[in-house]
Amino acid sequence: MKIRNLELKKGIAGLFMIPALTLTGCGKSDCDLREYHLHKYEKDGFVRYIDDEHLDNDGYSWTDELVYVKESDKDLYKAEKKNDLLLINQNKEALSNSASQLDDYVEYEYSYKVPHHIRTGKVTVTTYSTSYDWTTDSEHGNLTGNARLCRYTYTAYKLVLNEKGKYELVSGVTSEDINDIISNQDEYPYMKVNFYDSKVIAEGKIDEAQNAYFPDLGKSYSKK
Repeated sequence: MKIRNLELKKGIAGLFMIPALTLTGCGKSDCDLREYHLHKYEKDGFVRYIDDEHLDNDGYSWTDELVYVKESDKDLYKAEKKNDLLLINQNKEALSNSASQLDDYVEYEYSYKVPHHIRTGKVTVTTYSTSYDWTTDSEHGNLTGNARLCRYTYTAYKLVLNEKGKYELVSGVTSEDINDIISNQDEYPYMKVNFYDSKVIAEGKIDEAQNAYFPDLGKSYSKK
């Protein structure tokens, strides 16, 4: 598998930027440039470069800042788009600010009934089994008394060329600290647009005071 040397975090970050003259109407810009290009889109401090002229793209707002894409970079851009990637270098501040607001949270186990319909001749008999799932709603019905503490995690990625000359997404660093991801951006320059995941770090019970208590950590979390 061949790893492409991504110059300047490559992708579309290092391509030539120019202003574009535009008008808006019918939900699209009036950009009529014929050369293949991407427009800068922004959302809550996050930046993406997208092959689109709509004023809104999944919550991202169109701007008149753009980049031309060289023919040799088109496949790389398409791989970025296909995998919903953000360039870390373009979004460091937004990533840091967003991650600073993501605290540990409690999930509560609840039970629910699942119907099973059994037909015998002309008669249908319905039986029920019990299944379980998790919710962050501390007032959810049918809580079992079990709780778990979850923590956000972050993963970085890179795109590599395989033996067939196609780009593949390779996951790299996973960390509970967004700064670990940012500091490793030279090797793994991407994160997903939905840039966080979570994992269970402790299991516990709802105590008599109706708080979630985690004995291994010696911590209690009150219901919100």
